[in-house]
Amino acid sequence: MSLYVAWNVTSDESVKQLAETLGGKPIDLLVLNLAIYTRNGITLGELNFAGWRESFETNVLGAIRVAEALIENVAASNRKQIVAISSGMGSVQALGSSLGFGIAYQYRTSKAALNMTMSILAKEVEPRGISVVIFSPGWVQTDMGGANAALTPEQSIGGMRKVLEGNPMELTVKFLGHDGATWPW
Repeated sequence: MSLYVAWNVTSDESVKQLAETLGGKPIDLLVLNLAIYTRNGITLGELNFAGWRESFETNVLGAIRVAEALIENVAASNRKQIVAISSGMGSVQALGSSLGFGIAYQYRTSKAALNMTMSILAKEVEPRGISVVIFSPGWVQTDMGGANAALTPEQSIGGMRKVLEGNPMELTVKFLGHDGATWPW
């Protein structure tokens, strides 16, 4: 069963209310799909520091805020898995090959920070049998990715779903593409 609830990931109170609404309801798969891509002020001389803070508040702090609030729900489930949707633009090692997508300080650094945050979380909750996997969904035809992106949402999501069919603990602390390929950190 899927449950969709609207809340504000940048608000401690909103996320707390979400956790209270769910009570102890088990969550087999918690998907943290949070992203703000500030398109203005993304290069030197134009940096938008307010936008940068907003990117970190949503893309990093929002993700860990929700994970922290719902960790007991995940722990109470059968699957016990958290998925964080990151980006290849958050890969420090792949930076040179991905600059064609723009400098994008705010987005890139927030996704790199998300990767580290989720890696730390994975190590902390691994002894409890909870898996945390990080995905780069690929360049997807969304409002953010644009109409010329290589993948449809169905292709990206279908690929990630197929990867998630495996043993959750074999995926933990991995940065994977939608096709299951390992991404460089």
